[in-house]
Amino acid sequence: MPPLAIARSASGIAGLQMAVAAGLGVSCVNVSVITAGIEPLNASHSLPTLPEVEFSLVAPRADGRALIAQVRDVLTGELIHR
Repeated sequence: MPPLAIARSASGIAGLQMAVAAGLGVSCVNVSVITAGIEPLNASHSLPTLPEVEFSLVAPRADGRALIAQVRDVLTGELIHR
């Protein structure tokens, strides 16, 4: 397999989706962001195994904004129910 390299980067998922759909490379994304023009790859493509990842939620500061607390609550609910 040839060496892998970062060829493009994007600050948001929409830019990443457009680059992948245009055939500029591959990306590791959640199934929920796979759109028309993006084909999921499988083991037959001989890509390296992805490392394990860990996601953490950090407790809000006492002076934290209400919006941040609401987002944390939604994310916590989504992650716990999967």
